[in-house]
Amino acid sequence: MLDWLDWLLDSEPFVPRPQCGGWSEGLIWLTVTSDTLIWLAYMAIPLGLFYVGRKRPDFPHRGIIWLFVFFIVSCGFTHLLDVFTFYDPMYRLSGAVLGVTAVASWLTVIAMVPVLPRFLSMRSPEALEKEVEQRKQAEEALRAAHDKLESRVAERTRVLSETNDRLKAALKKGEEIELRLRKKTRELEAANTEMEEFAYVASHDLQEPLRKVRAFSEMLQETLGERLEDPGKDYLLRMRSAAVRMSVMINDLLQLSRASKRSEGRMDLDLNLVLAQAREDVETSLGEAQAVINAEDLPTVHVAPIAIRQVFLNLLSNSVKYRRSGVPLRISIRAHDTGLGRVEVTYEDNGIGFEQEYAEQIFKPFQRLHTREQYAGTGVGLTVCKRILERHNGTIVAEGRPGEGATFRFTLPKTESPS
Repeated sequence: MLDWLDWLLDSEPFVPRPQCGGWSEGLIWLTVTSDTLIWLAYMAIPLGLFYVGRKRPDFPHRGIIWLFVFFIVSCGFTHLLDVFTFYDPMYRLSGAVLGVTAVASWLTVIAMVPVLPRFLSMRSPEALEKEVEQRKQAEEALRAAHDKLESRVAERTRVLSETNDRLKAALKKGEEIELRLRKKTRELEAANTEMEEFAYVASHDLQEPLRKVRAFSEMLQETLGERLEDPGKDYLLRMRSAAVRMSVMINDLLQLSRASKRSEGRMDLDLNLVLAQAREDVETSLGEAQAVINAEDLPTVHVAPIAIRQVFLNLLSNSVKYRRSGVPLRISIRAHDTGLGRVEVTYEDNGIGFEQEYAEQIFKPFQRLHTREQYAGTGVGLTVCKRILERHNGTIVAEGRPGEGATFRFTLPKTESPS
């Protein structure tokens, strides 16, 4: 580093400027004096720019100011070195300063190019005065508008106060209505509970006399059946058929009541196991229907075991009952995660199906789309499914395709995460 600095300041290979030509003493003093004055001026100008930059920190394009300071100082030092070369020919140092000045000048030029359009777009003092006048007029208009607005606000405040009073009265009336509604809701819930209990007790208590009717009708058939004439045999057959039908209806009513009031504990349960148990319960019926069940791997859910088993049992029984004659029964069961903490199970068969307009009616108790002569049953099975799923905060919907089959989609809560 020191060697390089010595080389830069070394003037031995060169001769002073006056010895390079016919310099007169007057020309030497003129050049030295001029370069010195120029250097002093170049030093004064940056001081002025520096002063402006310090006093006006809000001045735009401050970077350009510092570039100009650097450029002017560099130019000043070239003139100062011209003075020194008259006495000590440090031409290498002079060349280095000229190089720095060249870099500073081009940096200034490059930085100035994008700034020039902005300077040219700056408004003239006349335009600024005009803008100030326009702003004064706008301020006056704004004050007038403000006064007018305050007047309107006062009027609106009065109207709002009156409206608020009316709203308070309406809210008070709404609270009274809500209290009455809650009272009616409690009364309806109590009545519904009483009705469910009555249905449970009634269906249970009716079983005993009905069993006696069926037993005595069978005894009558065995003891006096041969002596009865055709009308008597027909009456006896109708009585036994009605008793059987009544027994089925009572059992379905009892099942519906249990589905509405059952409070079974819930647990994490593998749906594959539940489906297998339900299939065992109706294995004979499935065999008669030549049923083939294609069930994908089902997830684990957090449910009441017996209740969800009843859902699958009712759906399987429903498929067997409403299968197409002469067509082997095909059932498809799959499930997927809805992403909302629930699992949706899709149950699909190739039975007789139904018109889509009856998709909601089939879930109502004792609602049938066919006569008893066509298909046995009371129309309670799907109602029980819906009640059970609603107790699990789930839903069930049906899609029918006449002559092709039906699809049932129901949701169940996912298994609870371990705490």
